[in-house]
Amino acid sequence: MLYEISLSLRKYLEAKVLEITKVQLLYDNISLSEIPKPFLTIDFLNDVVTVVASGRSSVSESYNFQIGVFANSYSELLRLKAKVQDVLASSDGVPLYDEADMLTGDRFVCDVVGFTRMPNEDIANETNNHRGYFDVSVRVLRNVGSKIFTQ
Repeated sequence: MLYEISLSLRKYLEAKVLEITKVQLLYDNISLSEIPKPFLTIDFLNDVVTVVASGRSSVSESYNFQIGVFANSYSELLRLKAKVQDVLASSDGVPLYDEADMLTGDRFVCDVVGFTRMPNEDIANETNNHRGYFDVSVRVLRNVGSKIFTQ
């Protein structure tokens, strides 16, 4: 389920935030300095799984992400912050893609906790100028072994 949600967030943000050049999933050894600004990043932080039914057949999963915003200027950062926040908070939800990169017909909603602006501590690294991140959670209820979920 984590891969499907990450893929869906990336595709949704690329389609809805037209001002950006790219949405980059973060992984070990990735270099952001080669990506032209403005761009977004998606970093998976952790998940919390809670058993919610006797017999261990149903679980509640909460997937936690940081959505990074990298801009060319402070004013662009503020505009992108507002746009990304509106897109993620949409009551229509994010269309869910499966492992084969196909739409499933399902949607999920994101809980946007807040935005944190990050100062650049290394002035030589211009990529880290004008950046911040959103804390985002996606919670789903599903039966163990099933891809079908509710929110």
